[in-house]
Amino acid sequence: MRHFLILAALLYAGIATAKPVQIHGTWSQQQEIESMEITIAGQWRFNHADQTLITSAAPAQFMTVKSGDWLNQELRHHPAGMMRKLSWSKDAQRPPQLILGQNMSFVGEVIPGWHWDQYLTLANQQQKVKLSPGKPRTVGGWCILISDVRPAKASKPNIANETETRLDWWIQAKPCQ
Repeated sequence: MRHFLILAALLYAGIATAKPVQIHGTWSQQQEIESMEITIAGQWRFNHADQTLITSAAPAQFMTVKSGDWLNQELRHHPAGMMRKLSWSKDAQRPPQLILGQNMSFVGEVIPGWHWDQYLTLANQQQKVKLSPGKPRTVGGWCILISDVRPAKASKPNIANETETRLDWWIQAKPCQ
């Protein structure tokens, strides 16, 4: 029981210091970033023609992107809220070097060969890796940081609802430093 209380306290501490990701604007297809700037509020602002996308800046241990890199936005609509996945790469044909997930659920592949197994646990065929909010962790050569976790909350007790646990994360294609 004591170990469970310590684990619960550590998880709560990670959630309490978590920072939700903000994304505003439109980006309709994978395309080259014409200009990129860091706003006074510390956000990233990307422009291409008449499209602008503003996001939370990546945490300090993650790489930055620049004009000339490529940005792609994937959207999935869900009753519990829209999920957005942004990925940056050096050009249109290369795999992403930095990925941002906003309001993501525990479904599907996160990095090549790794998928969600249980709450905050990634798995491949040979192993499972437990992640902690707010703490970067190297998994399969990728650095992963869960920046925010929003547990599901029932709208009314004892009644099924459309909410589910959601999280925001950053992933870069190199080990954590």
